Amino acid sequence: MVSRITKYNVSEDDAVAAARLVMRRKLKLPLAPFLLLILIVAGIALWLNGDSGTRFGLVLPVLAWLALALAGILAVLQYWVLPRQASRTFQQTALIKEQATFEWSDDGFSLRGESGRTRIGWNDLHAWAGGESVILLMQSEMMYNLLPKAAFSDEQQADLIACITASGLKKL
Repeated sequence: MVSRITKYNVSEDDAVAAARLVMRRKLKLPLAPFLLLILIVAGIALWLNGDSGTRFGLVLPVLAWLALALAGILAVLQYWVLPRQASRTFQQTALIKEQATFEWSDDGFSLRGESGRTRIGWNDLHAWAGGESVILLMQSEMMYNLLPKAAFSDEQQADLIACITASGLKKL
């Protein structure tokens, strides 16, 4: 029988990974390939217009530069603003730094820390998501319980995911 209890501390890197995972789910498409596609299309548009100054008039270069500006804004938001905001939020939130004890069953999970405890049923959650280093138990689209995968053995992770899946909770 797998132990269904673990203790952990959330790190700043875990908080940033969770924020990126939530944002990736909200965008509904992988950002890096999308940015690459914008750069390629805009580059081709500028190259075609440079080949013949009058073929596409001013419309194509203006659209290409707007696409490049959009790509730049998206990249800055994803790779600079989001991690900084997640780090700031982590630094400002004392509760997230406390050691937590996470225990799960077929019906739900409990979370205990120095400041309190809670019990939540799987059916009370909105969804769940798994990333490379974190598991998120989503209470809503933007509110979640963050579980660092490093706190779980491989058997515990498999058991937790089996419990979540058996409950019928939607995976994002």
